[in-house]
Amino acid sequence: MRKALCFLLICLALGVNLDADTKHKRAQNIIAVGAVPVISSFIFALQRGDMLRNALPEHFKTRPMTPKLYNTLTPYQAKEPHFSIANSTNTLNFEQIWTQDIDLVITMDRVFAKSLQEKGIDSLALEWRNGEDATAVMRRLATILDAKDEADRYIEYFWQKLNFIKTKLKEDHHKPKVLFMDFSTLSNPHIIADWWIDQAGGISATDPSRVVEKHSLSLEQIIKLEPEIIILSNPNDVEKIYQNKILSTTPAIKNKKVFASPSGVHLWAHRSSEQPLMLLWAAKTFHPNLFREIDLAKELRYFYATFLNYALDDEEIEQILYPI
Repeated sequence: MRKALCFLLICLALGVNLDADTKHKRAQNIIAVGAVPVISSFIFALQRGDMLRNALPEHFKTRPMTPKLYNTLTPYQAKEPHFSIANSTNTLNFEQIWTQDIDLVITMDRVFAKSLQEKGIDSLALEWRNGEDATAVMRRLATILDAKDEADRYIEYFWQKLNFIKTKLKEDHHKPKVLFMDFSTLSNPHIIADWWIDQAGGISATDPSRVVEKHSLSLEQIIKLEPEIIILSNPNDVEKIYQNKILSTTPAIKNKKVFASPSGVHLWAHRSSEQPLMLLWAAKTFHPNLFREIDLAKELRYFYATFLNYALDDEEIEQILYPI
């Protein structure tokens, strides 16, 4: 099992095309290290949550739907979060990995993944910053998890929604300037925000040519950027930003255009398999008249039932869309 997976990962890293007839054993026991909900969201979309063995770390339990979905979709998770990174360091309980017969460790840190491989532990580092990356991640995981049909279905849906939005946007010429941020840290934490803002018909207020994930801001910079719409990562900050006197002249605040990002398995505005839903939500938020036909509740029911095999009720839909 380990040798087969190691061969596959080396081939992928080197860009080697694997022959269609090449047989690879399927991973059975997986742990996600670091951004557990982010990584697991893609595994859930492939309906392979039964392969995940790690429990959800405590600091990811602050949003109501994240633990509810995670605990439902990972029936064989450990009772304790043995495999979580300790604090901010890449430290794992390697004895637990060996004794639990873990086949694969998935992370978002290439250096960490390499260090694991050097210790004889098969690992995979995932990265994505746009739509092409997201679908590439699904294909890589599908190869390892034997989930080609599930990946094909997801990718078809992803590009169907993206192309629908692109076609509709041809009817509208105004692109609002949009700022996505974590107000408590005054930062834009992920490059993918620049991508979905653009794809949903907005102009990112932060530099879309940046190469580092985290972009720091100041209150003075926010004023100069003059965003027409502000989307926050923490719903508790919506009222705080409205009450901030320094930012009171910002167009988004004057016109009551501050929103909290929806949040399901993970925050939609961040990197997750729920990205198509974020695109639909953002397009409707930026251009409410143009995208009046989008029924977000209907889209949520379809997405979670089809890809996560989870039936949302009305209260859960409300929790996801309006996390305040």
